[in-house]
Amino acid sequence: MVLAFNPLRTVAQSVVDRLFYRHRADYAQELRAFALELTRTAELAPVVERLLARLRETLLPEVAAVYLYDETTEEFVAQPADEPVSAPAFPLDGALARRLALAETPLNLAPDSPEGYALVGDWAAVAEARFVLLAPMHVGRRLSGWLALGPKLSGEPYTQADLEFAGSLAAQAALAVENAHDQRERRRLEADRERIRQTFGRVVAPRVRDRLLNEAALHGTRLAGARQVVTTLFADVRGFTTLSEQLPPEDLFALLNEHLNLAAQAVLEYEGTIDKFMGDAVMALFNVPDPQSDHALRAVRAALDMQRRLAAHRREQHPATDIHFGVAITTGEAIVGNVGTAELFNYTAIGDVVNLAKRLQENAAPGQILLSAAAYAAVVGDIEARPLNPVQVKGRTALEQVYEVIGPLR
Repeated sequence: MVLAFNPLRTVAQSVVDRLFYRHRADYAQELRAFALELTRTAELAPVVERLLARLRETLLPEVAAVYLYDETTEEFVAQPADEPVSAPAFPLDGALARRLALAETPLNLAPDSPEGYALVGDWAAVAEARFVLLAPMHVGRRLSGWLALGPKLSGEPYTQADLEFAGSLAAQAALAVENAHDQRERRRLEADRERIRQTFGRVVAPRVRDRLLNEAALHGTRLAGARQVVTTLFADVRGFTTLSEQLPPEDLFALLNEHLNLAAQAVLEYEGTIDKFMGDAVMALFNVPDPQSDHALRAVRAALDMQRRLAAHRREQHPATDIHFGVAITTGEAIVGNVGTAELFNYTAIGDVVNLAKRLQENAAPGQILLSAAAYAAVVGDIEARPLNPVQVKGRTALEQVYEVIGPLR
Protein backbone atom coordinates (compact mmCIF):
# COMPACT_ATOMS: atom_id res chain seq x y z
CA MET A 1 0.00 0.00 0.00
CA VAL A 2 1.33 3.45 -0.98
CA LEU A 3 0.84 6.25 1.57
CA ALA A 4 -0.14 9.69 0.27
CA PHE A 5 2.34 12.51 0.98
CA ASN A 6 0.85 15.17 3.26
CA PRO A 7 2.99 18.34 3.26
CA LEU A 8 1.00 20.01 6.07
CA ARG A 9 1.56 17.05 8.39
CA THR A 10 5.29 17.07 7.61
CA VAL A 11 5.63 20.79 8.40
CA ALA A 12 3.68 20.43 11.66
CA GLN A 13 5.83 17.51 12.77
CA SER A 14 8.98 19.47 11.95
CA VAL A 15 7.82 22.35 14.16
CA VAL A 16 7.06 19.94 17.01
CA ASP A 17 10.48 18.32 16.66
CA ARG A 18 12.28 21.67 16.74
CA LEU A 19 10.36 22.78 19.82
CA PHE A 20 11.10 19.48 21.54
CA TYR A 21 14.84 19.63 20.95
CA ARG A 22 14.98 23.32 21.87
CA HIS A 23 13.11 22.48 25.08
CA ARG A 24 15.51 19.64 25.77
CA ALA A 25 18.52 21.92 25.14
CA ASP A 26 17.12 24.44 27.62
CA TYR A 27 16.65 21.66 30.17
CA ALA A 28 20.22 20.44 29.62
CA GLN A 29 21.59 23.91 30.29
CA GLU A 30 19.51 24.19 33.46
CA LEU A 31 20.69 20.77 34.59
CA ARG A 32 24.36 21.63 34.19
CA ALA A 33 23.96 24.74 36.32
CA PHE A 34 21.83 22.91 38.87
CA ALA A 35 24.25 19.96 39.11
CA LEU A 36 27.06 22.38 39.95
CA GLU A 37 24.87 24.01 42.59
CA LEU A 38 23.99 20.68 44.19
CA THR A 39 27.57 19.43 44.38
CA ARG A 40 28.39 22.43 46.56
CA THR A 41 25.73 21.50 49.09
CA ALA A 42 26.81 19.27 51.96
CA GLU A 43 23.54 19.36 53.95
CA LEU A 44 20.57 17.18 53.07
CA ALA A 45 17.77 19.66 53.82
CA PRO A 46 19.04 22.33 51.36
CA VAL A 47 19.40 19.65 48.67
CA VAL A 48 15.75 18.66 49.09
CA GLU A 49 14.61 22.30 49.15
CA ARG A 50 16.48 23.09 45.93
CA LEU A 51 15.15 19.97 44.21
CA LEU A 52 11.58 20.87 45.06
CA ALA A 53 12.11 24.47 43.97
CA ARG A 54 13.57 23.38 40.63
CA LEU A 55 10.77 20.87 40.05
CA ARG A 56 8.13 23.53 40.73
CA GLU A 57 9.83 26.19 38.61
CA THR A 58 10.57 23.98 35.60
CA LEU A 59 7.82 21.38 35.37
CA LEU A 60 5.05 23.30 37.19
CA PRO A 61 3.41 20.33 38.97
CA GLU A 62 0.40 20.69 41.25
CA VAL A 63 2.29 18.80 43.97
CA ALA A 64 5.87 17.53 44.37
CA ALA A 65 7.83 15.47 46.85
CA VAL A 66 11.31 13.97 47.20
CA TYR A 67 11.24 10.45 48.62
CA LEU A 68 14.36 9.21 50.44
CA TYR A 69 15.10 5.93 52.18
CA ASP A 70 14.95 6.01 55.98
CA GLU A 71 17.20 3.34 57.54
CA THR A 72 15.40 3.53 60.87
CA THR A 73 11.93 2.69 59.55
CA GLU A 74 13.14 0.84 56.40
CA GLU A 75 10.70 2.91 54.37
CA PHE A 76 10.84 5.56 51.66
CA VAL A 77 9.58 8.76 53.23
CA ALA A 78 8.65 12.13 51.64
CA GLN A 79 11.06 14.96 52.53
CA PRO A 80 8.72 16.99 52.79
CA ALA A 81 5.74 17.06 50.43
CA ASP A 82 3.82 20.13 49.30
CA GLU A 83 0.50 20.80 50.99
CA PRO A 84 -2.24 19.73 50.70
CA VAL A 85 -0.87 16.46 49.30
CA SER A 86 -0.83 13.46 51.62
CA ALA A 87 2.48 11.70 50.99
CA PRO A 88 2.43 8.19 52.44
CA ALA A 89 5.57 6.20 53.22
CA PHE A 90 6.37 3.15 51.12
CA PRO A 91 8.14 0.01 52.40
CA LEU A 92 11.52 -1.03 51.08
CA ASP A 93 10.14 -4.38 49.92
CA GLY A 94 6.84 -2.99 48.57
CA ALA A 95 5.61 -3.23 45.00
CA LEU A 96 6.40 0.42 44.24
CA ALA A 97 10.00 0.24 45.47
CA ARG A 98 10.58 -2.99 43.57
CA ARG A 99 9.20 -1.49 40.36
CA LEU A 100 11.23 1.72 40.69
CA ALA A 101 14.41 -0.23 41.51
CA LEU A 102 14.14 -1.80 38.04
CA ALA A 103 13.05 1.35 36.21
CA GLU A 104 15.71 3.07 34.12
CA THR A 105 13.49 6.01 33.19
CA PRO A 106 10.70 7.93 34.97
CA LEU A 107 7.29 6.25 35.26
CA ASN A 108 4.47 8.25 33.68
CA LEU A 109 1.39 7.15 35.60
CA ALA A 110 -1.15 9.50 34.04
CA PRO A 111 -4.46 7.64 33.56
CA ASP A 112 -4.12 7.71 29.77
CA SER A 113 -0.41 6.71 29.77
CA PRO A 114 0.83 3.21 28.87
CA GLU A 115 1.96 2.62 32.50
CA GLY A 116 -1.30 3.80 34.07
CA TYR A 117 -2.26 2.76 37.59
CA ALA A 118 -2.83 -0.68 39.03
CA LEU A 119 -5.06 0.47 41.86
CA VAL A 120 -3.97 -2.05 44.50
CA GLY A 121 -1.56 -1.78 47.43
CA ASP A 122 1.21 0.79 46.99
CA TRP A 123 -0.26 1.99 43.69
CA ALA A 124 -3.54 2.94 45.34
CA ALA A 125 -1.54 5.11 47.78
CA VAL A 126 0.26 6.72 44.83
CA ALA A 127 -3.07 7.53 43.16
CA GLU A 128 -4.51 8.92 46.39
CA ALA A 129 -1.47 11.22 46.74
CA ARG A 130 -2.16 12.41 43.17
CA PHE A 131 1.33 11.54 41.90
CA VAL A 132 1.49 10.86 38.17
CA LEU A 133 5.24 10.99 37.50
CA LEU A 134 7.88 9.09 39.49
CA ALA A 135 11.58 9.49 38.64
CA PRO A 136 13.83 6.93 40.40
CA MET A 137 17.08 8.00 42.06
CA HIS A 138 19.74 5.31 41.70
CA VAL A 139 23.12 5.13 43.40
CA GLY A 140 24.87 2.42 41.47
CA ARG A 141 22.34 -0.40 41.45
CA ARG A 142 20.65 0.72 44.67
CA LEU A 143 17.41 2.70 44.80
CA SER A 144 17.98 5.65 47.15
CA GLY A 145 14.64 7.37 46.53
CA TRP A 146 12.58 9.09 43.84
CA LEU A 147 11.05 12.35 42.74
CA ALA A 148 7.24 12.36 42.80
CA LEU A 149 5.14 14.85 40.82
CA GLY A 150 1.44 15.46 40.50
CA PRO A 151 -0.29 16.63 37.29
CA LYS A 152 0.81 19.88 35.70
CA LEU A 153 -0.95 23.02 36.84
CA SER A 154 -1.82 23.71 33.20
CA GLY A 155 -3.55 20.36 32.83
CA GLU A 156 -1.24 19.46 29.96
CA PRO A 157 0.43 16.06 29.90
CA TYR A 158 4.13 15.64 30.64
CA THR A 159 6.14 15.67 27.41
CA GLN A 160 9.05 13.45 26.48
CA ALA A 161 11.39 16.38 27.23
CA ASP A 162 9.77 16.68 30.67
CA LEU A 163 10.37 13.00 31.34
CA GLU A 164 13.99 13.29 30.25
CA PHE A 165 14.49 16.36 32.43
CA ALA A 166 12.93 14.60 35.45
CA GLY A 167 15.14 11.54 34.87
CA SER A 168 18.30 13.65 34.60
CA LEU A 169 17.32 15.68 37.64
CA ALA A 170 16.74 12.46 39.61
CA ALA A 171 20.22 11.24 38.63
CA GLN A 172 21.77 14.51 39.82
CA ALA A 173 19.65 14.40 42.97
CA ALA A 174 20.87 10.87 43.78
CA LEU A 175 24.48 12.03 43.60
CA ALA A 176 23.77 15.14 45.68
CA VAL A 177 21.88 13.17 48.34
CA GLU A 178 24.66 10.60 48.48
CA ASN A 179 27.20 13.41 48.84
CA ALA A 180 25.18 14.95 51.68
CA HIS A 181 24.94 11.55 53.41
CA ASP A 182 28.70 11.00 53.00
CA GLN A 183 29.45 14.45 54.42
CA ARG A 184 27.14 13.81 57.37
CA GLU A 185 28.73 10.40 57.98
CA ARG A 186 32.21 11.91 57.86
CA ARG A 187 31.17 14.54 60.38
CA ARG A 188 29.65 11.85 62.61
CA LEU A 189 32.79 9.73 62.44
CA GLU A 190 34.99 12.72 63.19
CA ALA A 191 32.74 13.58 66.14
CA ASP A 192 33.09 9.96 67.36
CA ARG A 193 36.86 10.17 66.97
CA GLU A 194 36.96 13.48 68.85
CA ARG A 195 34.95 11.96 71.69
CA ILE A 196 37.39 9.05 71.77
CA ARG A 197 40.33 11.46 71.84
CA GLN A 198 38.75 13.42 74.70
CA THR A 199 37.75 10.31 76.62
CA PHE A 200 40.75 8.03 76.12
CA GLY A 201 43.53 10.28 74.83
CA ARG A 202 45.56 10.10 78.05
CA VAL A 203 44.12 7.11 79.88
CA VAL A 204 44.83 4.22 77.51
CA ALA A 205 47.96 3.07 75.71
CA PRO A 206 48.55 4.90 72.40
CA ARG A 207 48.08 1.65 70.47
CA VAL A 208 44.65 1.17 72.07
CA ARG A 209 43.67 4.78 71.31
CA ASP A 210 44.74 4.38 67.68
CA ARG A 211 42.79 1.14 67.39
CA LEU A 212 39.67 2.83 68.74
CA LEU A 213 40.04 5.71 66.30
CA ASN A 214 40.33 3.27 63.39
CA GLU A 215 37.39 1.18 64.55
CA ALA A 216 35.18 4.27 64.94
CA ALA A 217 34.65 4.09 61.16
CA LEU A 218 33.17 0.61 61.55
CA HIS A 219 30.95 0.67 64.58
CA GLY A 220 31.84 3.58 66.85
CA THR A 221 32.41 3.28 70.57
CA ARG A 222 29.64 2.93 73.13
CA LEU A 223 30.16 5.75 75.63
CA ALA A 224 26.60 6.28 76.84
CA GLY A 225 26.72 3.44 79.39
CA ALA A 226 26.49 -0.31 78.94
CA ARG A 227 26.49 -3.30 81.28
CA GLN A 228 29.50 -5.56 80.88
CA VAL A 229 32.07 -7.64 82.74
CA VAL A 230 35.15 -5.69 83.81
CA THR A 231 38.22 -6.29 85.92
CA THR A 232 38.93 -3.44 88.33
CA LEU A 233 42.35 -2.68 89.84
CA PHE A 234 42.96 -0.36 92.78
CA ALA A 235 46.53 0.46 93.78
CA ASP A 236 47.46 2.64 96.72
CA VAL A 237 50.89 4.09 97.54
CA ARG A 238 51.73 2.78 101.02
CA GLY A 239 54.22 4.68 103.16
CA PHE A 240 53.30 7.99 101.59
CA THR A 241 51.56 9.32 104.70
CA THR A 242 54.70 8.89 106.79
CA LEU A 243 56.80 10.69 104.18
CA SER A 244 54.33 13.58 104.11
CA GLU A 245 55.40 14.43 107.66
CA GLN A 246 59.07 14.50 106.69
CA LEU A 247 59.26 16.19 103.26
CA PRO A 248 58.47 19.70 102.02
CA PRO A 249 55.22 19.86 100.01
CA GLU A 250 57.08 20.41 96.71
CA ASP A 251 59.24 17.29 97.18
CA LEU A 252 56.25 15.30 98.36
CA PHE A 253 54.25 16.31 95.31
CA ALA A 254 57.05 15.30 92.93
CA LEU A 255 57.54 11.98 94.74
CA LEU A 256 53.85 11.17 94.53
CA ASN A 257 53.77 11.83 90.78
CA GLU A 258 56.82 9.62 90.29
CA HIS A 259 55.10 6.65 91.93
CA LEU A 260 51.72 7.19 90.32
CA ASN A 261 53.52 7.36 86.97
CA LEU A 262 55.05 3.94 87.65
CA ALA A 263 51.60 2.51 88.34
CA ALA A 264 50.15 4.14 85.21
CA GLN A 265 52.95 2.80 83.01
CA ALA A 266 52.27 -0.74 84.22
CA VAL A 267 48.55 -0.41 83.53
CA LEU A 268 49.09 0.98 80.04
CA GLU A 269 51.68 -1.69 79.25
CA TYR A 270 48.92 -4.31 79.59
CA GLU A 271 46.36 -2.15 77.75
CA GLY A 272 44.32 -1.26 80.79
CA THR A 273 42.35 1.99 81.04
CA ILE A 274 43.27 4.44 83.78
CA ASP A 275 39.97 5.47 85.32
CA LYS A 276 41.20 8.08 87.80
CA PHE A 277 43.82 9.12 90.32
CA MET A 278 42.54 9.60 93.85
CA GLY A 279 45.12 11.23 96.09
CA ASP A 280 47.84 8.58 96.39
CA ALA A 281 45.80 5.83 94.66
CA VAL A 282 45.00 4.87 91.09
CA MET A 283 41.97 3.02 89.70
CA ALA A 284 42.22 1.11 86.42
CA LEU A 285 39.82 -0.95 84.30
CA PHE A 286 40.41 -3.88 81.98
CA ASN A 287 38.15 -5.28 79.24
CA VAL A 288 37.14 -1.71 78.34
CA PRO A 289 36.90 0.05 75.99
CA ASP A 290 38.45 -2.78 73.95
CA PRO A 291 37.24 -6.32 74.76
CA GLN A 292 40.01 -8.49 76.25
CA SER A 293 39.48 -12.23 76.66
CA ASP A 294 42.25 -12.31 79.30
CA HIS A 295 41.35 -9.10 81.13
CA ALA A 296 41.78 -10.51 84.66
CA LEU A 297 45.18 -11.95 83.78
CA ARG A 298 46.25 -8.61 82.28
CA ALA A 299 45.27 -6.85 85.51
CA VAL A 300 47.31 -9.27 87.63
CA ARG A 301 50.33 -8.96 85.35
CA ALA A 302 49.99 -5.17 85.49
CA ALA A 303 49.96 -5.34 89.32
CA LEU A 304 53.09 -7.55 89.35
CA ASP A 305 54.74 -5.14 86.91
CA MET A 306 53.90 -2.26 89.26
CA GLN A 307 55.70 -3.99 92.09
CA ARG A 308 58.70 -4.73 89.86
CA ARG A 309 58.92 -1.15 88.57
CA LEU A 310 58.59 0.25 92.09
CA ALA A 311 61.32 -2.00 93.48
CA ALA A 312 63.71 -0.99 90.70
CA HIS A 313 62.85 2.70 91.11
CA ARG A 314 63.35 2.54 94.87
CA ARG A 315 66.77 0.92 94.49
CA GLU A 316 67.90 3.50 91.93
CA GLN A 317 66.26 6.72 93.16
CA HIS A 318 65.00 6.40 96.74
CA PRO A 319 66.83 3.60 98.58
CA ALA A 320 66.00 5.13 101.95
CA THR A 321 62.25 5.20 101.40
CA ASP A 322 59.90 2.41 102.35
CA ILE A 323 57.16 2.90 99.72
CA HIS A 324 55.10 0.01 98.36
CA PHE A 325 51.86 -0.54 96.45
CA GLY A 326 48.89 -2.20 98.08
CA VAL A 327 46.75 -3.65 95.26
CA ALA A 328 43.34 -5.32 94.94
CA ILE A 329 41.75 -6.78 91.81
CA THR A 330 38.11 -7.81 91.30
CA THR A 331 36.11 -9.12 88.35
CA GLY A 332 32.37 -8.76 87.73
CA GLU A 333 29.60 -6.81 85.99
CA ALA A 334 29.44 -3.01 86.00
CA ILE A 335 27.88 -0.18 84.03
CA VAL A 336 30.62 1.39 81.92
CA GLY A 337 30.49 4.71 80.07
CA ASN A 338 30.85 8.48 80.34
CA VAL A 339 29.58 10.03 83.55
CA GLY A 340 29.18 13.79 83.93
CA THR A 341 28.16 16.59 81.59
CA ALA A 342 28.77 17.04 77.87
CA GLU A 343 31.69 19.37 78.66
CA LEU A 344 33.10 17.67 81.76
CA PHE A 345 32.89 13.89 81.98
CA ASN A 346 34.80 10.82 83.08
CA TYR A 347 34.83 7.37 81.48
CA THR A 348 34.30 5.05 84.41
CA ALA A 349 32.66 1.92 85.76
CA ILE A 350 29.92 1.88 88.37
CA GLY A 351 28.89 -1.21 90.28
CA ASP A 352 29.55 -3.50 93.22
CA VAL A 353 32.69 -4.89 91.57
CA VAL A 354 34.27 -1.43 91.81
CA ASN A 355 33.24 -0.92 95.44
CA LEU A 356 34.64 -4.33 96.37
CA ALA A 357 37.99 -3.56 94.73
CA LYS A 358 38.27 -0.34 96.72
CA ARG A 359 37.45 -2.12 100.01
CA LEU A 360 39.82 -5.02 99.37
CA GLN A 361 42.61 -2.60 98.50
CA GLU A 362 42.16 -1.04 101.96
CA ASN A 363 42.88 -4.49 103.42
CA ALA A 364 46.00 -5.11 101.31
CA ALA A 365 49.32 -4.94 103.12
CA PRO A 366 52.20 -2.98 101.56
CA GLY A 367 53.53 -4.96 98.60
CA GLN A 368 50.52 -7.29 98.61
CA ILE A 369 48.19 -8.07 95.66
CA LEU A 370 44.75 -9.36 96.67
CA LEU A 371 42.23 -11.05 94.34
CA SER A 372 38.51 -11.47 94.77
CA ALA A 373 37.11 -14.99 94.32
CA ALA A 374 35.87 -14.15 90.81
CA ALA A 375 39.20 -12.64 89.75
CA TYR A 376 41.08 -15.64 91.13
CA ALA A 377 38.80 -18.03 89.23
CA ALA A 378 39.62 -16.17 86.00
CA VAL A 379 43.40 -16.60 86.38
CA VAL A 380 43.66 -20.13 87.81
CA GLY A 381 46.27 -21.99 85.80
CA ASP A 382 48.20 -18.83 84.96
CA ILE A 383 48.82 -17.23 88.34
CA GLU A 384 49.94 -18.81 91.59
CA ALA A 385 47.92 -17.52 94.53
CA ARG A 386 47.09 -18.71 98.03
CA PRO A 387 43.81 -18.34 99.88
CA LEU A 388 43.71 -16.07 102.89
CA ASN A 389 41.23 -16.00 105.71
CA PRO A 390 37.92 -14.44 104.59
CA VAL A 391 37.78 -10.74 105.37
CA GLN A 392 35.04 -8.40 106.45
CA VAL A 393 34.95 -5.33 104.23
CA LYS A 394 33.17 -2.09 104.98
CA GLY A 395 29.55 -2.01 103.84
CA ARG A 396 29.15 -5.81 103.56
CA THR A 397 27.70 -8.29 106.02
CA ALA A 398 29.08 -11.45 104.39
CA LEU A 399 32.74 -12.34 104.60
CA GLU A 400 34.74 -12.12 101.37
CA GLN A 401 37.10 -14.88 100.31
CA VAL A 402 40.35 -13.37 99.05
CA TYR A 403 43.55 -14.71 97.53
CA GLU A 404 47.08 -13.36 97.66
CA VAL A 405 49.09 -13.37 94.43
CA ILE A 406 52.43 -15.11 94.69
CA GLY A 407 53.49 -14.87 91.06
CA PRO A 408 53.01 -16.26 87.55
CA LEU A 409 52.99 -20.01 87.01
CA ARG A 410 54.71 -19.58 83.64
